Amino acid sequence: YEDGHFGWSYAWNMNMWARLGDGQMAFENLQKLFLYSLSPNLLNNYPPFQIDANLGSVAAIAEMIMQSQNDEIHLLPALPDRWSEGSVSGLCARGGFEVSIEWKDKKVVKAEITSHLGNVCKLRCASTVSVLSSDDKPINTKIENELICFETEKDKKYIIKG
Repeated sequence: YEDGHFGWSYAWNMNMWARLGDGQMAFENLQKLFLYSLSPNLLNNYPPFQIDANLGSVAAIAEMIMQSQNDEIHLLPALPDRWSEGSVSGLCARGGFEVSIEWKDKKVVKAEITSHLGNVCKLRCASTVSVLSSDDKPINTKIENELICFETEKDKKYIIKG
C-alpha cells in the first residue's frame, strides 16, 4: 500500500476532502482506492473483507456532486477537473428533496429538484441559476446568506437552469 492507507481510509479521506470542497484531493483518493484496494470485482481486497471502502467511496462520490446539510442543498461542491461534465439522478437531500443534476464546464446546466414534503428549498450553487416550476414558469426566490431560497409544494418538481 503506497501511502499506508487501506480501502476504508481512502473512502474516509475522500469524504473529508469532498466536505472540504476539494474535488481534486477526493478524486486522487478515489484513484488510489481503485489502484491499491479493490479487486477486479470492485470489492475491497483488504483481508478480512471490509465493506467500508465500497460504501464509503459511493457516499464520497455523492458528496462530491451534491451535499445536503444545515438545511441547504449544495450543487457541485467538489467536482474534480476530470468530471467537468456529467449528470446524475435520484440523489436524496435532507428535507425530503430528490435531486438530479446535469453539468458542463463544472457548472449547472439543469437540475431538477422534487419536493416530497413541501419544505422550503435552500440552494447553494457556484453558478448563476434561475428557478422554474415544472411548467417553465418562474418561481419567486429570495437570497439569504448566499442561498437561493424558495417555497415548494409537496410532490412538485422544480427546474434549476444555469
